[in-house]
Amino acid sequence: MGTAYLHLRLKDKASAASGFEKVVSGKVTASKGVVFESAERPARIAHGEQDKEKAYLYFSFLHNASEPKSNERAKFAKDLAGLLFEFARENIGTFEDVRSLIKIATAEAAGTEFSTRATMELMYAESYYYQSGHEAAASELGHFIDKYKAVDKAPWRGIATAAIFRGLSLIELGKDAEERAVMESVLEMPLKKGDGWGSIPDLKAYSLK
Repeated sequence: MGTAYLHLRLKDKASAASGFEKVVSGKVTASKGVVFESAERPARIAHGEQDKEKAYLYFSFLHNASEPKSNERAKFAKDLAGLLFEFARENIGTFEDVRSLIKIATAEAAGTEFSTRATMELMYAESYYYQSGHEAAASELGHFIDKYKAVDKAPWRGIATAAIFRGLSLIELGKDAEERAVMESVLEMPLKKGDGWGSIPDLKAYSLK
């Protein structure tokens, strides 16, 4: 596995992935923790290189092999949901597949990391927008905003993203006054550097388009 890390540091991703795959396949004896790490590395390499099918296979392995109700299982469910979301946007699979996985994962992840659950719940709500289900999108995104703006250390980047997508759905529904109020609410959010789509000014400017 050390050789795989060396290849990775040298940015030889193909050789690195091959080395990690030997560990996952059992060709190299390793502990469960090392096997998990060896599967996650090529999964993220594959995803970064847009080899989504290979990434999906690795994340499926990681998800299925993780302990139930663990932070790791929830994390890999989030990765799988993200890939399914990308597939659905490319008309490979459906947004129902995305929501089905997220429903199961968030129920199981009730006691796991806050940010992981929030990310999955935002994907769930946002999926309706991309499916042109604007009534459902406006409703689900509204629930997301209300739920998370009231918690300590609220995920303002996600809340702002949800507000913008909710506003876009309201435009589609012809609810311009309500949309304007939602978009203007983004200006009042305590966003920090790195919270926006590129930058805070970009995110806030987008909200007023």
